[in-house]
Amino acid sequence: MKIEKLKVFFRVLLGLFVIATGTLHFWRPEPFVRIVPEYLPQPLALVYVSGFFEMLGGIGLFIPSVRREAAWGLIALFVAVFPANVNMAILQLPLDGEFHPNKNSRIFLAECCGVFSTREFLEGGLSK
Repeated sequence: MKIEKLKVFFRVLLGLFVIATGTLHFWRPEPFVRIVPEYLPQPLALVYVSGFFEMLGGIGLFIPSVRREAAWGLIALFVAVFPANVNMAILQLPLDGEFHPNKNSRIFLAECCGVFSTREFLEGGLSK
């Protein structure tokens, strides 16, 4: 019983986090545009698309009938935006105007945790 409450807590936390982050892609897209690798076309459009799907996935985590699909979608999204986070780390690009190694590392770690926690939800936590 206790583990189920923990899964619900972290599902809600992840859902709110990705909805908030997705919203930032529209509200303040500039920091996200800066970290898109140069080899990818139309960085602003990519930021908007990823923000939309981030919000959609976050909302989906709250809807039991689509929770599993939302979790898989978020995993795919985390994999898709991974090059931007690697680009930010390698080139030491600032997310908010100044490079902060610890802050940027936390963003990278948060994404990895998101993938693993979403995977955990798929292995039983999402069916409830």
